[in-house]
Amino acid sequence: MMAIITKDDLKSYLKLDTTSTAEDGMLDHLIAAAISEMEQAHGRIYEYGDHTETFYSPVEGVLFLSAFPVLSITSVTVDETAVSASAYELDAKRGLLRGLFPAGWKKIEVQYKGGYWTDAGTTPPAGVPRLPAAMKQECLERAAYLYQNRRGIR
Repeated sequence: MMAIITKDDLKSYLKLDTTSTAEDGMLDHLIAAAISEMEQAHGRIYEYGDHTETFYSPVEGVLFLSAFPVLSITSVTVDETAVSASAYELDAKRGLLRGLFPAGWKKIEVQYKGGYWTDAGTTPPAGVPRLPAAMKQECLERAAYLYQNRRGIR
């Protein structure tokens, strides 16, 4: 699993000794918490990968996918019945899937590849964008805030 920021990124940002491992466990926890906060605040998943999402009541035939931009749709099913690709349209940049999806409590499942490439040390697959610098900066600032405002057990 890749991360939006690494321990070394956070150590450098906080001006900590990058060779010390004394606080690595806590830094891992703070990074995970910062990423979780970002994903909850923005209502999305940042990391590129294979994703499966389930919907029960589409709003006017639109499904809002969490990991965007979307590279490709693997499958769409309604109550476990495959939906033809010609029955929906993808706005890949915004993660919107429009289609003639039934109203009511039907189970709609979408499997797809989407999100940003977060591993700065490797080349992303074709068509997968790198995480924008502003998003990485936001994660660093959130993790740094958590680090600077932590309280020990008394």
